[in-house]
Amino acid sequence: TSIPTTIGPLAEEHCKEVTRRNQQYHDQKRKALYEMLTQTEQRQLELASEKGASAWLTSLPLAEYGFLMNKQEFNDAVLLRYDFGLKGVPTTCSCGDTYSED
Repeated sequence: TSIPTTIGPLAEEHCKEVTRRNQQYHDQKRKALYEMLTQTEQRQLELASEKGASAWLTSLPLAEYGFLMNKQEFNDAVLLRYDFGLKGVPTTCSCGDTYSED
């Protein structure tokens, strides 16, 4: 008894149909969830979904290329990325302007 290296055309077509239906189901589910989000959350999701958006999390900490963050810088970057706001930041800048994270 040998294992066939290819599946029959009917089984192959069935697999494609199952894949297509799964994709359609997940697309509908994703759209419904997306519509429940606020405009800010939608924008955050779009940015986080872009290709390479999380590459900074897995890059090597090479100081010569500016990829080295201390613990506080890393925590601040994560807080800003997910719009949680920085902790312990004064409301007024030293120049007198209102402080903004934008």
